[in-house]
Amino acid sequence: MTTTAVRIWCPDWCTVPEQTHLDDLKSSEGCVIHSSDDFGRIRGEDYALTMIGLPDGTPTPEETQHAEVMCIAGGGELIHPDQMELHALALLELVARARASRQKRQR
Repeated sequence: MTTTAVRIWCPDWCTVPEQTHLDDLKSSEGCVIHSSDDFGRIRGEDYALTMIGLPDGTPTPEETQHAEVMCIAGGGELIHPDQMELHALALLELVARARASRQKRQR
C-alpha cells in the first residue's frame, strides 16, 4: 500500500484548520469545504463565505447557479455574490435617500 501526502490549498479567508479539511475529505467525497469566520451581523443574522473545491483549490460547484465563492446567510442559506451585491447596493441607495431627506429637513 502506498501513502500519498495530501496538501490542502485554502483561500486567505478560510478559518478551517488543515487537519480538519484532511479529516473531512472522505465524508465530503474528496472535496474540501472552506468557511470563513462570520464577518458581519445584520439584524441577528451572521454572514460568512464558503467555497467547495478539490484539495488543490480547483473549485467544484455543486450546481450551476453557484459561484466559486458563495455567501452564507445566518440560516445557512447560500446566496450568490451577485445577488448579495444587488441587495447591498439597494440598501446603500435607501441610506443615501434617507440622509438626503434628513438634510433637507434640517435646512
